[in-house]
Amino acid sequence: PLKDDQGVYFFQKISTPVKINSVPVSTTACQAGTNVNFSVGVETLDNPSFIWQIYNETSSNFEPWDDLTDSEKYAGTNTSNLEIKDVTAQMNGNKFRVLVNSDQYKCPSVSDEVILTVFENLPIANPVDNIIKCDDNSVGDDKDGIISSFDLDSKTATILGDQSSDDFTVTYHISQNDAYDLTSAGLTSPHTNVNVGGDEIFVRVKNNTTGCYRATTTFETKVAPLPVILNPVIKIEQCDDDDTNDGKTVFNLRDKESLISNNYQNETFEYYTESDFSAASLIANPTNFTNKAFNQSVYVKIITPENCFRTSQIDIAVGASLINENFMVDYAICEDSPALNQDGIATFKSDVLEEVKTKLISSNLKFSAQNIRVTLHTKSQDALSGENPINTNLDFTNVTPTTQPIWASIENTELNTVECLGLKQVATLYVEPKPVANTVTIDKQCDGDSPLDLDSQDGKFPFDTSAIQAQ
Repeated sequence: PLKDDQGVYFFQKISTPVKINSVPVSTTACQAGTNVNFSVGVETLDNPSFIWQIYNETSSNFEPWDDLTDSEKYAGTNTSNLEIKDVTAQMNGNKFRVLVNSDQYKCPSVSDEVILTVFENLPIANPVDNIIKCDDNSVGDDKDGIISSFDLDSKTATILGDQSSDDFTVTYHISQNDAYDLTSAGLTSPHTNVNVGGDEIFVRVKNNTTGCYRATTTFETKVAPLPVILNPVIKIEQCDDDDTNDGKTVFNLRDKESLISNNYQNETFEYYTESDFSAASLIANPTNFTNKAFNQSVYVKIITPENCFRTSQIDIAVGASLINENFMVDYAICEDSPALNQDGIATFKSDVLEEVKTKLISSNLKFSAQNIRVTLHTKSQDALSGENPINTNLDFTNVTPTTQPIWASIENTELNTVECLGLKQVATLYVEPKPVANTVTIDKQCDGDSPLDLDSQDGKFPFDTSAIQAQ
């Protein structure tokens, strides 16, 4: 027989039953495949013993309860905490209880029975796209990365899918732990982002009947920055390109985008003739825009990849070219190709065009006294629009056979103003053909057959060469 630490047999002592002071509680497995636990708390004078049991209406025992033993399915069957592993839908409704006795009191105390409820699946929380909104002044200013208008509830229908909003509740949370906390009601909508630039939002979908929930879906609220405008208004003067001086010319509006926005290479520009940016006033081809006579304002919408925009304005004017009408430089080189296959194409050294630019700048004191940009082109239209400039650091091969016109565009680029200083053909490059010497034919003659040949044996004959040059 067992004794206590004083050497007294337990059966000789007067004792009391084990008191269960924390009863097991029925629990729910919200998804098949998860683990659940039942636990009991007791008060006793010595060492307690636990036996967990499962209800079995076909049990051969006096009561329809079978003892559990540790296995792949159960753990802690002789402890205060019973763990049931990898629950299945077939275990739904199983009942459990625990018997507790002690060394001094062998008659067991019996806990209340508890029920295991198993639901096969958690609620569905469908993935959703991020919410991207442009920065505005709803909080602070439109550059601080914080706004107050994120409509979280707009995602609810997509998250639920076919699940009814009467049966399931969707809440939004600023952290994963907050989504797990069923006492938290989550964020309100519309939501003001906590972090500059946006937040990660954690979604919880809860079954209103079972209390089971899924909190694995996330999305982001993003505050997209607006374009950074360098100059809200720029002024562009372009030279009149004809002899009528009608105040109209063709503008390549896109050529000035770097003066308008800091990130122009990654943005989309739209150009309008009206300040209300109406669709009817959209300029279809901004690289080939003809202005109204002399002066006109064009209104620009600068759009980021996130579809956020700011606006700017281009004030355009048409002026006269300052390049002297008599300025012209001519250069000529010989054809590169073989004499019998000439195509009028040749390669000019880079210093030829550099010399054209140098002479052009020196031709007018206004050119050398200002911060100017000189570009050379093969076509007048390119000189007007600024497109396809010739790289004067490289040797140049003419594109027009035999005679290549060279056009110049001179602009004064000071701060937010582009002023026309010159637009004119300034040089002509000539490719001179090589002379061609054709094969000629001279008939054989017999020595002495000419009246002029006085010696028929000297191997000499007075040939008539008067027709060779024509051949």
